[in-house]
Amino acid sequence: MATKRQSGFFAIDQRSFHEVVCLGPNAAAAYLVLSAGTGADNMTTRWSTNAVQKYAGLALKRARAAIELLENKHFLRNDGTRARPHYRIATFDQLHTCGAPELNTDRQREVFAAIEQGAQPSKQDRGIADGLAKKGLIEAYDDSEKGRQYRLPGSITKSDHAVWLPKELVTGAAGELPPVMRLRQVHDAMVFRLVVDLYAVEDLSEDGGVPRSIICQEHEREERIGRHGPMVMWAFTHQASTTLAIGGNTVVDPHLEADSEGTLDWAPLWSRLKALKLTGVIEWVPHLLEADDPDAEILHPLGYRKDGKMAGKIGRAARDAAKKLVMNVIEELDDDRWGLLVLNRIIVPVYQHMEHVQVVGIARLRYQPLTRLRVARFSDYMTNCQHHLAQYRQIARHGLTTPDEMGEAEIHEAA
Repeated sequence: MATKRQSGFFAIDQRSFHEVVCLGPNAAAAYLVLSAGTGADNMTTRWSTNAVQKYAGLALKRARAAIELLENKHFLRNDGTRARPHYRIATFDQLHTCGAPELNTDRQREVFAAIEQGAQPSKQDRGIADGLAKKGLIEAYDDSEKGRQYRLPGSITKSDHAVWLPKELVTGAAGELPPVMRLRQVHDAMVFRLVVDLYAVEDLSEDGGVPRSIICQEHEREERIGRHGPMVMWAFTHQASTTLAIGGNTVVDPHLEADSEGTLDWAPLWSRLKALKLTGVIEWVPHLLEADDPDAEILHPLGYRKDGKMAGKIGRAARDAAKKLVMNVIEELDDDRWGLLVLNRIIVPVYQHMEHVQVVGIARLRYQPLTRLRVARFSDYMTNCQHHLAQYRQIARHGLTTPDEMGEAEIHEAA
């Protein structure tokens, strides 16, 4: 029996989901909905047609058809009844070693249920248990003290291919259309694959989101707009000029289609990335990097929106700091002239030794599975952000306060 989930996330096997996607968008949406309803084992769920209707936005007939297709292709098994279904999600190994294992008799169901609860079969039921083990429904193993024992097979979460997803990806936040419904409405099953594959590689603390070695956006660096002491004020374009994707990885390559001459068509990838942006599943967050080099470290996010998010707070603080540094020395630069100078630009003061500093847009998934590891990494990310935010706010209030930091200022105004 599924146990009560105590968190807002669930796991699926990435390899299994790649195969589910081949069944179409309705099946992919239904699979995610049922997976979101699993308990702590991430394998058993009592969510069924009603949940698929509610969250995927499918009518009753099509919701049932999607679930039946998943059953027929052995991704699901109903251990309950038609009226009261109790689905078990097959592991990848079960899909490829034992076909569609079934519990054919009431006695098999009773033995399986007992082992699922942690009990062991009686001597007369060991033959049934051995049969279930041959089907891959359970595992048999030898205990040095107790002899032959039985247990459920390795769970999805023990696989190296487990991908943790937020439950909000299915249910949505308060008052919004469920994201899984929006994704299904694109009517392209590969959009679902792209989402899951991006979750598999996203790393907030190390990469700020999806690694820029996979996808990123370029912001054009303009000429520096001024200098004060050891700090240079750089301007970057407000909007990204180009979206880049790098092939040769399992995220990008499945979306590249070759023509008869072997020329790759990147249009399907661009279309799906656009769909993820339009459905609100990903967002592009500008980040300040040490340099325009693949190995350069990320300094911090650097936004421009007044939405209360950390990137926007840092972006506004950086602009205020740049204004303070220049206007402290150049008195004739009033607010109006400063406003024209920074219009539609991202402005940031940077120590002058970082001559190749660059702003890059990094893709970030809006709904986060707050697993223990992700929470720890997010905490590190936010600690770094708070550090830079405090620095910029300090400069915006007091300028450069030590003699070594003071110096001449200059301003470069646009023609």
